[in-house]
Amino acid sequence: MPIHDLGYRKWSGHLVSGATRWQVIAGTGIRRVWQSAWIRRIVFFAWLPLLLFAGVFLIFEWGARGGPTQQIVVSALMEWGFAEEFQDVRSAEDVTKVLVSLRHECWLRLIQIYFRYPQGIALVLVVGLISPRLISDDVSSRAFLFYFSRPLNRFEYLLGKLSTVWVYLAAITTIPALCMYLMAVALSASPEVVLDTWDIPLRILVASVVVIGPAGVISLCFSSLTRDSRYAGFAWFALWTMGVVTWVFVSIWRANRDYWGDAPHRFEEYFSIHHVFGAVQRRVFGLESFTDVKWFIAILFFGTAAALMILFRRISAPMKA
Repeated sequence: MPIHDLGYRKWSGHLVSGATRWQVIAGTGIRRVWQSAWIRRIVFFAWLPLLLFAGVFLIFEWGARGGPTQQIVVSALMEWGFAEEFQDVRSAEDVTKVLVSLRHECWLRLIQIYFRYPQGIALVLVVGLISPRLISDDVSSRAFLFYFSRPLNRFEYLLGKLSTVWVYLAAITTIPALCMYLMAVALSASPEVVLDTWDIPLRILVASVVVIGPAGVISLCFSSLTRDSRYAGFAWFALWTMGVVTWVFVSIWRANRDYWGDAPHRFEEYFSIHHVFGAVQRRVFGLESFTDVKWFIAILFFGTAAALMILFRRISAPMKA
C-alpha cells in the first residue's frame, strides 16, 4: 500500500512559552495528589475551624456595638492581657470606644491563633502526605531520566514540585485566613472597618509565605535524600514531633536546674520548628518585636537555605550517576 504526502507539513499546534514548563509538572502533581481521599478529607476539615472563629468574631463585634455580649468580651479581653485598657472605663460608651480601639490587635491575635494551631496541624499532615513521594519516587522509578531528557533545568523541575506542595498549603492556610478576614469585615458594624484593618490581608500573605516556603523546601529536601518515601515521611514527622518533645524536656530541665539559668531567653523554643514558625509569624502580625524573634528568623533562614542547597545537589546527583 503506497504512502502518500511524505515530507514537511504545516504544524497547527499552539506554542507556549518555555518559561511555563514547570507548570506541567505542577499541574500533574496537583491532580495526582487530589486523587487521595485522605488529602480531600484533611482539606475539608482544615476549613471547619472557620465556623468556630466566625462565632468568636461575631461575639466580639456584637460587644463592640454595645450588644448583649459586651460584658463577655470585656471579661475575656481582661483575661487576655488587656486589663489596663479598661481601668479608666466608666460607662458603656467608654467600653465601646476601647473595644473599637482594640479591634485591630484582637483580629490579628485571633488570626495568628488560627495559623498556629488548627492550620499548623493541618500543614504537618498535608505536607507529610504529599512531599515524601514527589522526588523519591522519581529517583526510585528513574522518572528523572524522562524529565531531564526534555529541555528542563533543575530550577524548573524544583519549582514544579514545590508548587504542588504550595498550592495545597495555600488552600488550607492562606485562603481560609483571608476568608476569615472577610467574614470579620462582614460581621463588623461598618464597612469603614476596612480602613482600620487594611494591613491584615497583607500580613496574612506574608505570614503564609514564611511558613509555606520553608515547609515545602525542607520536606522536599527529605524526599530527595532517599529512594523510599516512607523514610522521608518519617523524617518530616520526626522533625516536628521531636522538636516539641525537646522543647518540653528542655523547659522542664531549665525550670528545675540552675545550669540553664544563664541560657538565652526562650532558649528551649529554638529546638522546635513549631515554635520557630510561631515566633516568626507573631512578628509578621506585629505581636512581637524584631529583637525578640531575631534568632528565630536566623534559624528559619539558614535552615531553609541549607535545605535548598542540599535539594539542588540531590536533584543533580542522579544525572551524574
